[in-house]
Amino acid sequence: MSETQTEEQIVVAQRLPVVELIVAKLKPLIINYDLTVEKMIAGLPDNDTNVTSEHFPDCRAGKTGIEEAQLFLVKPVPSGKRLPTQDVEEILDKDFVREELPALAVLKEYCDQLRAQEIQFITALGPNSRWANPDGGDVSVPCLGPHFVHRGFSLLLVEKDWFDYDWFVCRRK
Repeated sequence: MSETQTEEQIVVAQRLPVVELIVAKLKPLIINYDLTVEKMIAGLPDNDTNVTSEHFPDCRAGKTGIEEAQLFLVKPVPSGKRLPTQDVEEILDKDFVREELPALAVLKEYCDQLRAQEIQFITALGPNSRWANPDGGDVSVPCLGPHFVHRGFSLLLVEKDWFDYDWFVCRRK
């Protein structure tokens, strides 16, 4: 693990083993909690139309203003495996706090760098970043896809299996 040499790099250390987790430490990032969800996610071509302030009214978890935060991307699923959400949450909750949509949205500026680091799907699994679809009751969480096919924010079902390519935005406890 080596620190990157330029200030522009988002990932400052990668693949730090923590038990069976793979963790990428990010440079300190500025999170603006005063933005609407629409402004947070603006600028990417493939945003899901359900990622809105109406559907995620509490995604700020009561925070306001601007904060500099030390965030981590955590990949809790071992290679070649898959885990249900409850298991992923238990693993993350041992050493990390699962982040909300505003922390995920900050990463949109770094899609190219994240893709170059083979970080393809990043999810905010925080308890305030969940939307229950009134049509079917399925609960979804926001995901940033900085890959070639889909560059934008989408929604993933909470009641699903997570794979070894899924990353989660967190901070240390």
